[in-house]
Amino acid sequence: GCLATVRAVLAHDVVLAGALLVAPADPDMFGIAHGLLAAPLHFPSTLVASTNDPWLRFVTAGALAVEWGSRLASAGRAGHINADSGHGQWVAGLGLLRDLAERAASVVDPGRVIPSAAARPSTARSSSGPAS
Repeated sequence: GCLATVRAVLAHDVVLAGALLVAPADPDMFGIAHGLLAAPLHFPSTLVASTNDPWLRFVTAGALAVEWGSRLASAGRAGHINADSGHGQWVAGLGLLRDLAERAASVVDPGRVIPSAAARPSTARSSSGPAS
């Protein structure tokens, strides 16, 4: 989920246009040091948290949003938001996603090409000799 996404972005060369981070768990619940996740994300992001989520206190969600440079959006008293929580079609979530997409589009440089992992040059050398 959210913590794995943030960790991958901060630890590896991962480029995203934006991220809607819905109901992350408290890193302390998994023994993840906050320092491993405490850096700004270099793309627009929104962290959505509920005020009564058993996996993350709202004040901690606010602290994570500040660390990541994310907008914080309250889902009210929605509990833990996930596929099994019975929220059905989440109209408010679609609105947050639209807002994030607009913010991401406004910061994208149309001349910048972001290669996929498959298109990035390999660091392995060919056994047939040096590359020309």
